[in-house]
Order: sequence, then C-alpha cells, then structure tokens
Amino acid sequence: SGDEGGNDEGADNDGEKSGEEVVREVDFNKLNFCQKIEYASRGKKLYTLLLWAVPFAGLWFIANYAFAMAILFTTVASALTLEQTTTVSVFVLSIFALGERVLVIKILAVLACMIGAVLVAYGDKLSATVADGDSDGASASHPLIGDALVLLSALCASSYMVLYKRFLQLSDFGVVNVFLFCIGLNALVLLWPGLIVVDLVGFEDFSWPQGAEIPLYLANALTAFLFNILLNIGIFYSSPLYMRMATICVVPVSYFIDLLFLGSPFSWLSLSGALLIMASYVLYVSVEMTTSPRIRQRLCFDVELFRTPQRSDPSAVN
Repeated sequence: SGDEGGNDEGADNDGEKSGEEVVREVDFNKLNFCQKIEYASRGKKLYTLLLWAVPFAGLWFIANYAFAMAILFTTVASALTLEQTTTVSVFVLSIFALGERVLVIKILAVLACMIGAVLVAYGDKLSATVADGDSDGASASHPLIGDALVLLSALCASSYMVLYKRFLQLSDFGVVNVFLFCIGLNALVLLWPGLIVVDLVGFEDFSWPQGAEIPLYLANALTAFLFNILLNIGIFYSSPLYMRMATICVVPVSYFIDLLFLGSPFSWLSLSGALLIMASYVLYVSVEMTTSPRIRQRLCFDVELFRTPQRSDPSAVN
C-alpha cells in the first residue's frame, strides 16, 4: 500500500547514514588502528584506498627520481627548461580530465610563467659561465638521456596531480588525509627494496649518512614532507594548475635569496625571468579569484579559446 511504501522508504532513509553519523556512533576506543583509519575515511574501505594509492605512489616516485637522475646526464639549465613542460601537461590534462576552462588570458599567464622560468635558468647559466670562465655544458655527458628523463618526470608529475584531483574531487578532507597516508605507506613498503637493488647492480652506491650529513638529511626529509603534504592539500582545495603556478614561484624566490644572501652574480636575464614569473602568477590568481562579472568582462577574463565540457567540482577555485 501507499503507507507501507512510505514506511519502507522512510526506513530506507533512516538506514542511510552519512559517514560522519557512523563515526559519531562508534566508540573509537574499541577499534583497532586500521578500523579507526577506515572510519576516518568516511566510509571508503581502507583496502580500496591502499590499492588505488599504488599507482599514485609510483607516479610520484618516478617523477622525483627521474628528475634527480636527469641532472647527472644533462645540464641544470636544460633540465629546468624542459621541466616547465609540466605546466603545459597539467593544463592540457586538466582540460580533458577536469573540464578546465581554456581562457585566453590563462594561456598567456601559463606561457609567461614558462618563459620566465627559462630566462632564469639560462641567466644563471650565463652568469656561471662568465664567473667560472667555462660553460656547464661539459657536465652534459648524455644530454638526450637526461632530457628524456626530464620529460618523463614532467609527464608523471602532471599525471599525478591531475589524476589525484580527479579521484578525490568529490571527497572530503578526511578521505584526503587517509589517501595521503596510503600513498606514503605504499611508498614505504613497496619502494624501499630499490635501495638494495640499485646498490647490488652497481647503478648507485648505498651508504648511511655520516656525522654532519645527518642533520642535512633530516632537514631535507622534513622540508620534502611539508612540501608534498601542502601541495596535495592545495590541489584538493584548488586545482592542479593553480598549485603548479604557485610552486613555480619557488624559482624567483630562490633567485632573490641567492642574489641577496649567497652572493650569486646579478643577471638582467634572470631578474627579468623572475619578475615575469611573479607577474604571471598574479595574473593567474586574478583570473581565478575575481568574481565580479563586470570586472571580468572589462578585463576579458572570460574569453575562451574553445569550450570544454564542464565537470562538477565543488572544491575547485571559482
């Protein structure tokens, strides 16, 4: 009957409870560690998150390791220049995977940012050449291998950032925390044998840090941890392209620190590149943050090169 159907529907609604309601009803003191994490993930099964985290851990490891190895085969200037393809890759992948709007002014900001990074890299190279009387080109033992590794690093990094956003864009912050834990756990459990393998095959020599090296390793580990955590949280709350543009601001900041405190030689080329990166970031943030239709229309913020299907993403920056 209608009443019975209504009662059944009401019972079904009563049976459907959000993850937060389930969490409140559970006595956490009676749960083991894995159960606590599973409930904290708002209903997503822990083994599912662990499984999905495997390719993400692999992508991020390859992105970092490939770039580190590339420096051994090519010049720093070449590596930093090719690394800027990450920005383009993130932009292109975001268009198809996240429905990123292809705004003309956003394209100009991305291009300006890339050009600025290239200017800084080659300005540093020219300054080093003048100061040392030699070019760092001699350090490029196998430039094609090094450049290929940089491109591989850029592809893996951009894929990680976009897929991470796509996978978690409809989740909440609790799931993000648990998923980051799963990525780290997979990296710890699955990747550490690589330290032994590369040593056994003679590709790299493994040795424990000694004396004064230990604080440097710890500081490097802490800063890398903070960078990765903040980057992933930033991607969740904004977008991969937004965070990519933000992280490139490290380039001008590093340049000014080297110039003011470490005595690096001055270069108009590097200065121009640093200022161009900062200007491109300000422009990009203005496009993302300006909500007034009148201002957006006057500044041509909404002029699109072509339209893409828009995806529902409540956590994206408007």
